[in-house]
Amino acid sequence: MSDLDLLLHDLELVRVPLDKFELRRERKLEAPLEMFTVPYVDGMNDVSTYDRTDPNRALIMPTGLSSVTGSYGWLTSDWQDGGAKWLYRRDIADTFLTLALAEPAAE
Repeated sequence: MSDLDLLLHDLELVRVPLDKFELRRERKLEAPLEMFTVPYVDGMNDVSTYDRTDPNRALIMPTGLSSVTGSYGWLTSDWQDGGAKWLYRRDIADTFLTLALAEPAAE
């Protein structure tokens, strides 16, 4: 995957749940997914099932601040490529700027 493809992938992980309250590419889900609540309640895993056929389903991503940069972030669910992943606004913006300011490749 190119850097631009990785950026698009990360943007989709954040945009789709924020816009539609559903998982990215949920139509490809073959079976319901077990999800967990963050933060844990009383130290226990609060497990629920995300079923794309349930008309009352909703996905609300946990949010937080990076302890390193102070940047706002989302705990995304990348069910196709490895599970939960924190994505931070500053990292996404830095990647975008790096790609935008990069010299075009010589042909």
